[in-house]
Amino acid sequence: MNQPAIVTAPDYPEQKRHAYRARVLPEQNFPVTLVRFNGESLTGKLIDISTGGIAMQLEQPAPSTLQLDETFHYCMVKFGDDLEFQFRVGLVYQHTNPPCLGLCYIGLDRVQERFVERLVTQLDRQARRRAASP
Repeated sequence: MNQPAIVTAPDYPEQKRHAYRARVLPEQNFPVTLVRFNGESLTGKLIDISTGGIAMQLEQPAPSTLQLDETFHYCMVKFGDDLEFQFRVGLVYQHTNPPCLGLCYIGLDRVQERFVERLVTQLDRQARRRAASP
């Protein structure tokens, strides 16, 4: 059976996950847009990202019809003006205060997986530099 790794890093004293999650720094603002199969859009900002999925904080409370295991056919994260990442996700976690969602990727291709791996490394490096600076 595949056991989750335990990883330590700034802001994450202990992680019990299958994939390391890099937290987005407070000054970084990466908008996230989700579109449900009924066409309803949910917006918010990225909290963290891993090779397994993302966590986001919603701008508004989640709709009461939102269900765990729901699939979103479209999710987009914008990283600055020139870079965006689009993919499908499934809802695996929901928190109400503040309204946050945990989402796992569905069907990433190898190019998308490599993009996420590089991004996680870059965000982790930025967090470590920030933690090490006086």
